[in-house]
Amino acid sequence: MNETPLSGRLVANILVAVGTAVAVTLGAIAWWTWRHEVQQLDRHQLDRSQRSVSIARLFVQQRIDRGRIVLGTIAESHDIQRALAEGNRLALQAALMSLLHAGDQATFTLAIYDRNGRLVTASSRMAEAVFSGMATNPEHLVDQQILEVLVGDLTVTSGRAIVRDGKRLGWVVGAYRVGRIFVASLADDLETDVAVYFNQKVLAKHYSFPQAPPSWDRIASLHRLADDDETWLATAEIAGEVFDIALLPIRDVVGKAWIAVGISRQPLIEAQRIFVWKIAGLGVGGLLVVLAFVTAFLVMLRKQQERLIHQRDEAFEKQAGLSDRLEHLRAVVHDIKAPLGGIQLSCENFLEESNDPELAQGLQQIIDTCEKLNLFLINVLTMAEADEGPIKVCREVVLLPGLLEDVAERLAPLAASRGVALVCEPGDEVPALVSDGTLIERALLNLVSNSLAVVPHSGRVRLVLHSSGKRVQIRVEDDGPGFTQFDPEKAFSRDRPQVKDRSIKAGSSGLGLYIVARIAEALGGSASARNLAGGGCCVTLDLPFEAAEGAR
Repeated sequence: MNETPLSGRLVANILVAVGTAVAVTLGAIAWWTWRHEVQQLDRHQLDRSQRSVSIARLFVQQRIDRGRIVLGTIAESHDIQRALAEGNRLALQAALMSLLHAGDQATFTLAIYDRNGRLVTASSRMAEAVFSGMATNPEHLVDQQILEVLVGDLTVTSGRAIVRDGKRLGWVVGAYRVGRIFVASLADDLETDVAVYFNQKVLAKHYSFPQAPPSWDRIASLHRLADDDETWLATAEIAGEVFDIALLPIRDVVGKAWIAVGISRQPLIEAQRIFVWKIAGLGVGGLLVVLAFVTAFLVMLRKQQERLIHQRDEAFEKQAGLSDRLEHLRAVVHDIKAPLGGIQLSCENFLEESNDPELAQGLQQIIDTCEKLNLFLINVLTMAEADEGPIKVCREVVLLPGLLEDVAERLAPLAASRGVALVCEPGDEVPALVSDGTLIERALLNLVSNSLAVVPHSGRVRLVLHSSGKRVQIRVEDDGPGFTQFDPEKAFSRDRPQVKDRSIKAGSSGLGLYIVARIAEALGGSASARNLAGGGCCVTLDLPFEAAEGAR
């Protein structure tokens, strides 16, 4: 099948697809991040509003508690009690002023009544004018906290009885301002806008917002309860600016009053706008970076694909050449093996009928040479197959003990001619297994032929079979010189150095052990070699054991 490199149109389509996917992903991430950030900022804004309104109400409560303390101090003053008992108005005025600090004089409006409810003295002329115009029974104000508007300012009015030796001498009445000046001071301290709602109305100038905050009905329609079920939260537009408003009721007073704190959302809106621009900039920059990387990757991929296609075409051409040469080699090997087998068979027949020792020796040499040539042809063919690709494996039932005996019987004449004892030890009975008997036989022929080539006269070659669990080991041991000039494991390498060593004579081909290793790998096993302590070497063929169906 023909393949072409990535076309320009395909690259463009990939870039569009990747850009769209990245843009959608970045957009989703940016949207989620923006929503999360907005929620965090909103939560922070509302938390700040709640904290601010709690602090504002705390200031109000402190103002009320401060008023109680001042009234209690005046009511329990011995100077006040003595002057009131004596009816000495000047002494009473002096005692009252000595008890009031400068700050208290600005904050509290006080008046003292006698036991008959007549105004005796006040903290100032304005206080005297205020309380003189009030039709108030001072006795009803004792231990009360009443919210009302005095001279246009919201105040908390309260009273305490003045008692001496169990005898009531009169009352002290005070009004603590929590109105315009208090709101302005509170707004400066909290750095927020503050307003006071009284009887569902915003009193004139009792707020620090740019203009009057929304009416109570409007706030009530916008409000929602916070987690504490007491704080109201609302968002309203005032003078073209959006505010988050938190409201809390003023407790422990007679009269309905709420204190409200508002925080402008304008800085929050600006922060959100800047955040959106940053996210957009990062998203566009990230998209451009990703597209640049994708473009570079596609260009590199296109070049790599062109190179791979070129290499593949070369490989196909080379493979086609190898396949042709392999088929030609198979034909040549077949053409050589046929007459070679005929020569070997004729010599064996002549050897059986001959009584001449010299002739018999010559015939045996011809037979040995035919055997070597036959093995050499098989090795060359196996080598070519391994170069072309994985060696093909046929799955068939194999009886290893019989296979070992067949190899020993086939090479027995060669061993006898060299004066070497070839011993076959099948060991314990090994069940039939599924493998490729032809490849195993080919590997064993190489191993035993190698050993017979290097073992001296009167030496011994052992062919041993052993099974262990799910593995089968076939060992070929000999009394030869062993591996003396390099590591035994390197004997299986095709690229091992060519050395003059009797241990690697393999029918003069030098390919026997390499082919054994490739056959072992094809069968799912391995080949290993080691020198024996008493001299000689041992080559082991380790194969997986797969029992044939019905075998035990």
